[in-house]
Parts: sequence; C-alpha cells; structure tokens
Amino acid sequence: MWWTKASGLDDRNKLSGLDLIEAFDAWLTVRLEEAHKAGKDLAFFDTNLRPADGGRFVGWSHILLEPGCTPPPGQDWTIYRLQTQPIAH
Repeated sequence: MWWTKASGLDDRNKLSGLDLIEAFDAWLTVRLEEAHKAGKDLAFFDTNLRPADGGRFVGWSHILLEPGCTPPPGQDWTIYRLQTQPIAH
C-alpha cells in the first residue's frame, strides 16, 4: 500500500489510507480557502509525514503564488491555478 512508504512516519502501521486522505483533504481545504481569499494560486509539495495536533497528519508544504507565476525550483510542485491567468503576449 502506497501510504506505508510515506517519508517521516515512524510507525506506518498506525496510519490507514483513509486517515491520510482525510488529513490531506482537511489540509488542502484550508490552503485553498487561504489562496482564494488572497487572490493567489496555490503550489504545494510533499514533505515528511508527521502527526499534528488533533490527531491528523501533515506532510505538505505550500506557497501562494501571484497568478501565472511559477514556484521556486528544487521541489516537485503541484500547482492549482485558481485565479484568472495573465495572457502571454
């Protein structure tokens, strides 16, 4: 199962696939709301999976981008283009 290979987790037997999906859903919902309110795009990548307060897991790092901008090199970014993108000329 793919979640048993998540980096950073000491005891992978304590984590079910549903736990990970629910944790990501909660994390992503907050980040999307943050990006929408700021009028920016969202970029994120996986980090070490670890337990957080409240019993959920966290394992993602993010930045907010100006529409059309690219994130800094060095990570395998996922980008959600949430805003109207500038037209390239």
